[in-house]
Amino acid sequence: MNLKEQYWKYSLIVIILFMGVIIFRQITPFLGGLLGAFTIYILVRTQMHHLTEKKKIKRSISALLITAETIFVFLVPLGLTIWMIVNKLQDINLAPQTFVEPIQQVAGFIKEKTGYDLNGKSEEEIRQICKELKMEEIDETMGKGKLIDEIFGEFCEGTYIQPTFITDYPVEMSPLTKMHRSKPGLTERFELMVNGKELANAYSELNDPLDQEERFKEQMRLADKGDDEAMIIDQDFLRALQYGMPPTSGIGIGIDRLVMLMTGQTTIQEVLFFPQMRPEKITPKDAPAKYMELGIAEDWVPVIQKAGYNTVADMQDVNPQKLHQDICGINKKYKLELTNPSVNDVTEWINKLK
Repeated sequence: MNLKEQYWKYSLIVIILFMGVIIFRQITPFLGGLLGAFTIYILVRTQMHHLTEKKKIKRSISALLITAETIFVFLVPLGLTIWMIVNKLQDINLAPQTFVEPIQQVAGFIKEKTGYDLNGKSEEEIRQICKELKMEEIDETMGKGKLIDEIFGEFCEGTYIQPTFITDYPVEMSPLTKMHRSKPGLTERFELMVNGKELANAYSELNDPLDQEERFKEQMRLADKGDDEAMIIDQDFLRALQYGMPPTSGIGIGIDRLVMLMTGQTTIQEVLFFPQMRPEKITPKDAPAKYMELGIAEDWVPVIQKAGYNTVADMQDVNPQKLHQDICGINKKYKLELTNPSVNDVTEWINKLK
């Protein structure tokens, strides 16, 4: 193939591609209709063949029958359904205020529910308010922020059914949050409450290293008082802040709580793959010295406690023969190879308790 033939070949390819693009752009508005017509053809061609070949009906009449069938069986029900949906949607008010409660402030909502205004109150004043509200789980290890959080959780949190944004948290409740730009003592933070549960938490990150260090020191003072939820000083984090951190904010959504809401569950354990179990109850046990005061050898103390007598008081009213049988049975079962006491020895132990 010489150069001239190659020129005409490639020119023809370019012209065909160009014409294809133009034709495609021109028929684009009609593609929906063409695809719909092709779909209907695929669905009714078998029926068309049956009417024309089996029933010997003219093609024009068969086409008319199939068209009427399509209109009444498919298009009319579809049109009625769309019309009903549109009417229903028009009746729904999608304004945010219809499904989101007004923004609530922490102190304002606490005052509304309890009658006490916590603004400007000291830790001791808030502690006294907790006593007046008869909150039994309050102790001396709790600081101001923890006390406010307990009041809010007890009287307010469970009352938010509609989605509600809670704002203006006190600085004592938010040790990592930037101070409010116009409200002293408050922070730039909000929480989203739905159905009585916290669904999301968001705030502006504190990026002032000096302020953050003072917050950590306050947390350490709370830890010294016994608050097990207080933070420790994170020197690496403070050093990173000293190098500089730009203004930062974010939101954390509790996916497990969202799943709770969507599935109608009342406990978070129902939506976790590996839920945390309740902590095992610690059974009080006496020290071996108390058993030894009764004349019991130290090697026998674990055996007696294994039998269920965790304190010497548990042995006070027991039958000596039963106690003897219990501990000797454990000695035999676990092959401890201890020298079994006599029934008289066991009786003397119990008599010393009376």
